[in-house]
Amino acid sequence: ASHLGISGNLRNPDELTADLGLLFDDSCKGPGLKIAEKLRRGPADKRGLNLNVGDVIMSIDREEITDKTNISKLLNGRIGETVTLEVTTTPSDPKSRRKVDIQAVNRVVTSGLMYQRWVTNNAEAISKASGG
Repeated sequence: ASHLGISGNLRNPDELTADLGLLFDDSCKGPGLKIAEKLRRGPADKRGLNLNVGDVIMSIDREEITDKTNISKLLNGRIGETVTLEVTTTPSDPKSRRKVDIQAVNRVVTSGLMYQRWVTNNAEAISKASGG
């Protein structure tokens, strides 16, 4: 639209949605959200958090995650706040859950981390395809 010269009154959203710097496994049907990747240098990639690929987030701030849960709603207005996750490696065992406190960030931060991920992945693919 910008190339066509179309503009208008764009409103800012009432609430901004925070991000945790995690990518989830879309093939996992739950319960919970299975971590597929942590964004390097993101909020989930901090020493001591012990969040790992394959872990399953069962709740966010005591709100159980089901296939009907809108994760964005749970993170609306939470930029800069501490979010408490309940995480497990064994979703069928409620006693295996542990709490992890994570600082939610603005999606602009995550966008930069996603760009760096893209650059790194492309460099690795080129190196592999070219034999170094």
